Amino acid sequence: MMDDELRQRVLALERENRRMRWCGLTCLLGVLCAALFVETGSAQNPPDVLRARSLQIVDRAGKTRAEIAIESDGRPTFSLLGEDGKMYLGIGMLSGRGNPVITMWTHEQLRASMGVLQDDKPYFRAWEENKVIWQAP
Repeated sequence: MMDDELRQRVLALERENRRMRWCGLTCLLGVLCAALFVETGSAQNPPDVLRARSLQIVDRAGKTRAEIAIESDGRPTFSLLGEDGKMYLGIGMLSGRGNPVITMWTHEQLRASMGVLQDDKPYFRAWEENKVIWQAP
């Protein structure tokens, strides 16, 4: 009689153990589904404002290919970089009043620049070997 009662108690404990495992797995699955739902929901409803001091866009290899940043003197800049990590196009502001300037580079050499000078007059300059070879006006 004692063996039969002990066997019944062990079987009941085993059933309860299995039931608790299933409950635990179900709860874990529910938490994972909820986390996935929250993540999917945030992608569909992005924030209205993204704030940062710098934003870098990288390629599949993890190399920075574009950057929006604030220089140490407070001027905003936008740069497009080649696979070699060198800047090929820069958009920024001249110091002082913050007049806009665009620069174009190849092989680490400035090739062209255009913008608005401090007197609010536009300019365009072509460069070769760090010297202006043509400009307007």
